[in-house]
Amino acid sequence: MAIPEPKWIAEYRRAWLFLKAVSDAGGDVTAAELSRLARENGYDPRGLGGYYTGTNASLRHDGDRRLLTDAGRQYIERWKAEFGG
Repeated sequence: MAIPEPKWIAEYRRAWLFLKAVSDAGGDVTAAELSRLARENGYDPRGLGGYYTGTNASLRHDGDRRLLTDAGRQYIERWKAEFGG
């Protein structure tokens, strides 16, 4: 019998997959592209505000562009072995 994955790991995995998708798209996308990537990774695009806040924000706004930050890249790298193979 397999032990279910803890919820926090599932959330970290979902965040990793979303940020990795942004990175794979060049790390610089339009708001519409970010919304599409969010939906494809299980997010409601209206709920992405947490990715833009705090000292280690993973994303930032630049006009209509949505940019992956250094902190976002570090998150991807940090969890790559666990979630990316």
